[in-house]
Amino acid sequence: MKTKRAIIYVRVSNDEQTKGYSLKTQIEGCENYANELGYSVVATFQEDYTGTVLDRPTLNEVRQFILDDKEIDAMIVYDLDRMARRSVHQMILEEELLRLGVIVEYVIGRYEDSDEGRLQKQIRASIAEYEKAKILERSKRGKRGKAKSGFVLVGSRPPYGYKSISEPHKTWLVIDEDEAKVVKMVYDWFLIGDGDENPLSIRAIAFKLTELGIPTRGDKVKHVAKKFGHGVWQAAMVSHILKNETYTGTWHFGKTKMVNDGKESTRKLKSKRGLGKQISRSKDEWISVPVPAIIDLITFKLAQNRFEVNKAHSCGPKPEHQYLMGKRLKCNRYNYGYRGQYRRNGNWYYLCNGRRQVVSRCDMPSFSGRLVDETVWDWVKTNY
Repeated sequence: MKTKRAIIYVRVSNDEQTKGYSLKTQIEGCENYANELGYSVVATFQEDYTGTVLDRPTLNEVRQFILDDKEIDAMIVYDLDRMARRSVHQMILEEELLRLGVIVEYVIGRYEDSDEGRLQKQIRASIAEYEKAKILERSKRGKRGKAKSGFVLVGSRPPYGYKSISEPHKTWLVIDEDEAKVVKMVYDWFLIGDGDENPLSIRAIAFKLTELGIPTRGDKVKHVAKKFGHGVWQAAMVSHILKNETYTGTWHFGKTKMVNDGKESTRKLKSKRGLGKQISRSKDEWISVPVPAIIDLITFKLAQNRFEVNKAHSCGPKPEHQYLMGKRLKCNRYNYGYRGQYRRNGNWYYLCNGRRQVVSRCDMPSFSGRLVDETVWDWVKTNY
């Protein structure tokens, strides 16, 4: 008698590994199930991804594996909610695999292939979906409760200039004196200057901090991703400091929220954000938490006023300097966008933004704007 061949699929999301759903536990349960029923396990797939969507990296690998192998009889999953968090998704996946000749079997809750078995399965799937919704609701309520009690929710990434002190179920901010000096210096340079020049631009401040070798947060802690070398600052980091109201003594919770706008299927999943659209809440919905101040409110407002003045005087590209492929080209080396750059001799070019960083990351050449635009436009006219 031919031995039946099976694959194992196990999944966790970040908040589930401490709730009895660790990958190791699932694998052990699935392997015991396979041995009990006489399956030969040919592959095991492990996924750390949300179960609320169908488009998952490892699940896609499972699909391709089944298509390539063509002799898989079953896929063993620990429990219904490991397959999918939504009952409709679970049904879709089971139907898809069944068309390929693969049945899905669950270690927890062995459902018969009958009307009663299918009913039991759908009831269990609906309960799992309900439980997930309740978990999310309790999590949101708990976070708002902490903020209303005067505690911050910053995880292991407090704003630059602060350290986070944590005890069970509560976290607050204290000033990091070394970083606070840098924050004050950034505001002084932006509003007054460095003594040699008038007020500095954000980009000039990033250059100066880099020249001084002042470490960024990413230089001091391993869990903060950093693309560039030690002590290299980027304009975006400086801009974030200048626009962060926390430095005036108030940290805010609930400034944004996620909404479903009907375009979830077109988006790439973002960690802890799902597939919805992130929008700003009105300010009266924010929860304010007092924290130690690093700068005064007047200084912060002066900085925001300078941003508004700069914005009012920035008219963008002149009409004669519009670029057909502006913001549409990507560097194939570091995935930076290409921007148009006009020169006084009447020529224009597309230049990789990677070459405009404080420390240049890209050696890709610039391209003649006229040649690129004409080539693309000719292709469009020919093909459309």
